[in-house]
Amino acid sequence: FVDSESHPEARFNVCSSFLYEAGGDFYDVFEVGDEQYVYFVADISGHDIKTSYVTPIIKTLLREFLKLSSDRLKSLESLNRALKESLPSSKFVTAALLFVDRKSESFEYYNMGHLPIMLIPKDEASPVSYIEQLGDILGVHEDFRLEGFSGRVNRGDRFLLFTDGLIEDISAGKVFVEGLRELPVLVENLRFFEKDNFCTNLFKQSVALRGPVQADDIVLLTVEV
Repeated sequence: FVDSESHPEARFNVCSSFLYEAGGDFYDVFEVGDEQYVYFVADISGHDIKTSYVTPIIKTLLREFLKLSSDRLKSLESLNRALKESLPSSKFVTAALLFVDRKSESFEYYNMGHLPIMLIPKDEASPVSYIEQLGDILGVHEDFRLEGFSGRVNRGDRFLLFTDGLIEDISAGKVFVEGLRELPVLVENLRFFEKDNFCTNLFKQSVALRGPVQADDIVLLTVEV
């Protein structure tokens, strides 16, 4: 995994926990231009040994397609085609991709069957909010439907990308809808923490709400503009 301490210019932090060595959740962060970064969080179906082989394939293809073209929608369509051809029939991938251009203070967001991301404005008068965007899961459909969402941001604004293990606990009957309602409350109480402490404390408090037994992989990726 990419280490946030080795890439301070990307201004991200990650907290994670995995059930097995061959976990299905992963993230990637990489530069695609001057002060332009891609932040990617994904969840591969299943936790078997096949999953461990799929993760590096997705990372490699994603980086190649996005570095070859500045059209991120077409790059993700190419990724879907490649995964449909290469993934085992039992596998599919949900993912969220965030592109941040710090020079122009803008962003793009693509959701591929994944949970929404959250925008946390630096301005305390502005509420935290989810960015809802629909899109197909990766590696299944020939007719891949995906639309991007773009917007403006300010220095100090933050984004939250995460997998479902952060907010749901199936073993305790807590589904992601309930977790999505709880998460903004936690974020609101922590939003003015320094970015390293913000990620760590949000992860700890979210996990505490899930109960003592971890039921799924967890990835929390926080990004500061």
